[in-house]
Amino acid sequence: GMTRALAPIGVKAVPVWSPAVAWLFDAVLPPDEIARRWNETKLRYLLITKSPADIAFLNQNARWKPPYFTIKQILETDSYLIFEVTANPAAGGAKPE
Repeated sequence: GMTRALAPIGVKAVPVWSPAVAWLFDAVLPPDEIARRWNETKLRYLLITKSPADIAFLNQNARWKPPYFTIKQILETDSYLIFEVTANPAAGGAKPE
């Protein structure tokens, strides 16, 4: 529902189950590739419900781990958490393009 709710104010939202971001959960891709793809999307924030199931799913399956990603909580409501997600594909020693 957040995709429709944010559209009128010009905010692009992509559900985590979308094929457009399926690579975030791909255990085969190297972390620098996942970070590179995140940067290509121009997405910068993660909004999730405070559901224990949602939080556990992301903690166990999302491949945005340090040092390639920095995740900073920026807002918490009774129902939602919003995080700023930044990626550094070169964090593991790869040379930037």
